[in-house]
Amino acid sequence: MGKAIVMIKRARCWKSYRVVGSQKHGFGVEILWHTSNRSECGRTPLVFPSREEARQWARELARADVHPIHLSDLLRDRLLEPLLEEQGLYFSIDKNSRDCYTESTISLRAF
Repeated sequence: MGKAIVMIKRARCWKSYRVVGSQKHGFGVEILWHTSNRSECGRTPLVFPSREEARQWARELARADVHPIHLSDLLRDRLLEPLLEEQGLYFSIDKNSRDCYTESTISLRAF
């Protein structure tokens, strides 16, 4: 995970999230990274199969000194999962083709 984050830090990319799962079986969030021409440049494995594992994963990221933007994105998305599951939506967060660590306008788009 650490090597992927270093690679992502240097790339100009868009980050999109894909939420899969159900209330009964738990949720997973997959993060996809795209270049400005929409080609995929990175992908994480599904995360958060349960709430306890979500907490554990967030603690591991914090101990590994991972940039806080990743923690805040993942924890915020965890709160949105029930709404997304109910409506069957996927969403993406545009970083306006800027570096993923820079300040930028965040917009939610439902597909």
